[in-house]
Amino acid sequence: MQGIESHKGCAVLDLSISYLHLVKNVVGENIKGGNLWIYFGDKLADGEYDEKTKWSDFNVSNPLFFNFYHGLELLLKGFLLLKDNYILKADYKITKLLNDFRENYSQKIQLISILNKYLTIELLPSYIADCLNENNIQVDDLYEFFRYPLDKKFQTQRDYSRIRFKEEEGLKFFEDFIKDINALSIEAVKLSREIDAS
Repeated sequence: MQGIESHKGCAVLDLSISYLHLVKNVVGENIKGGNLWIYFGDKLADGEYDEKTKWSDFNVSNPLFFNFYHGLELLLKGFLLLKDNYILKADYKITKLLNDFRENYSQKIQLISILNKYLTIELLPSYIADCLNENNIQVDDLYEFFRYPLDKKFQTQRDYSRIRFKEEEGLKFFEDFIKDINALSIEAVKLSREIDAS
């Protein structure tokens, strides 16, 4: 693997793995903390509530998903840049990137399966899908959806209640989510090494 596009692709992939690593660490802290958003105690010391609930979905879901989806976008772009003669356009939507990835890496079934799960509206976990449906948001709009609490015209406020306040349901989602992030990272590193060796 040589050339400027390869170097660009590797730089984009490296950054994508950093975003996914950040998400994995936050999810790990959420799981350790039990996804608490309500905490009762006889005497709550200053800052104790904040400390006990700091990793709950109530506090981290939007930035967490924003970073996750940005990591996925970079992952797709990085691998596509590593393909000979692939021209990456700045205005590509994530569903277009996913389709191009599927075409160019069709043999990477496990990686495609994980990507499909989080980038195909019919396959999204209900924890995310319900929130998108309530807000009439498509997968290609996820970037803006998790980035701003208002629509592009700053008229309509987003409703994030489906991805918050769900201690047990949220915890179950995050336990599955971290497994998918681990598998995604492993498969991405494998593919990157295969490309590097060729």
